[in-house]
Amino acid sequence: MEKESCKILFKDDTYFYADEVLCVDFHSFIYVVCATYQLDEISGKRNGSVLLYKKLHDEKSFVLLKRLKCDGIYNMKLFKHDGKVLLFSACAQAKINVYTLENDDLILTAKFEGNESDLFLSIDTMNSLNELFVVASNNIGMISVYKYYGELFECVIEWKAHHYETWAVCFEVGNNSEVFSGADDGTLVRWKLDYSTNNAYPLKRKQHQMGICSILNHPSDSNLLAYGSYDEHVRILNKDTSQIIYSVNTNGGVWRFNFSPNDENLIATASMHGGVCIINIKEQKILQNFRGHESIAYGVDWIDSTTLASCSFYDHTFLIWTYLDNRHFSSNDVLNLINIVL
Repeated sequence: MEKESCKILFKDDTYFYADEVLCVDFHSFIYVVCATYQLDEISGKRNGSVLLYKKLHDEKSFVLLKRLKCDGIYNMKLFKHDGKVLLFSACAQAKINVYTLENDDLILTAKFEGNESDLFLSIDTMNSLNELFVVASNNIGMISVYKYYGELFECVIEWKAHHYETWAVCFEVGNNSEVFSGADDGTLVRWKLDYSTNNAYPLKRKQHQMGICSILNHPSDSNLLAYGSYDEHVRILNKDTSQIIYSVNTNGGVWRFNFSPNDENLIATASMHGGVCIINIKEQKILQNFRGHESIAYGVDWIDSTTLASCSFYDHTFLIWTYLDNRHFSSNDVLNLINIVL
């Protein structure tokens, strides 16, 4: 990205390798969480932390509120539920940590501990008839679905989904009986769950030459699924026909991505060695390629229409930055960018 179109607003050292970033607007404040993971080569322990940042009323200022040590984190889910903000983290030693955002603080409110030799790699949640369901995948290809009761987890179904690391999993929109998964075997699978028999049946499979890293439902069209791969592409899939509608090569493995909250055609990708890309998925082109990270980009999310938070792995760096969207922008965006540059 050219310097004229980008401005770094905030930089922080996460200490451990940084691998996930998520943002949420709560009580008129912007909060950003960043996850870390690092293997201690001597002890073999997978260390991690979750860092909580807050955007101050001054448009240029952010502050680190808290740094919580935990097992290494591979994936997170940040969402609003019953008037609260909850953070679910998929961790090493098959742990799920649940945090609540309260008064500028992250409070550990629940924990699930599975087989300590396994690693939870991906996590998703959904609210169904006032019950909160959690799905998690692990390093040996297992997928588990839990009911979450505020402090307790009840495993309601578990199955062998893949033969390799299952990097990505998510529920179908509004349906806790269907799950999508993607793994190192390059397979994207749509599953039908039968809770009465504790079985899962593959409805559709789509094979790729390289592993699937991340999966998200489309923000407005429930018939579309977005996913990223080590083959450097972000794709939009028609769930019914299994046909690829849109595909963009981001020049790096797409470890994580997120849709813009202001324009569903814009996607920010953490494309590892390819940096962070802003793509227009409908036009199937890269609009911006941010190269502000000195290591592989592993996480990215949107703060607003032109401001993003991202992180990189080996240089354990967290950044907040803004870019100039040359396609269209409001007068407020223009004023904000002018103030930032000045």
